Amino acid sequence: AAPPKPAKTTAAATSHTPMTPAQTHALWQAAQTKLKADHLYNGPINGQPTDQTMAAIRTFQSLHDLTQTGRLDQPTRQALGV
Repeated sequence: AAPPKPAKTTAAATSHTPMTPAQTHALWQAAQTKLKADHLYNGPINGQPTDQTMAAIRTFQSLHDLTQTGRLDQPTRQALGV
């Protein structure tokens, strides 16, 4: 019999677990809310990664010395507090 495979650690398992569509929507909505509060976003709070939302994220990233990707990567989420 083959030896058992080692179990993944909790951190490794959760770091690669994809988000559900509802979680993704809530994340974008929270980001839009924070960006609007910071006067960086004037669009609707709709939970959609629109061009306007991604432009606001790039501006936020620039202001916080983050790589300007326009995406809600981990450093950006952390800086936004979402």
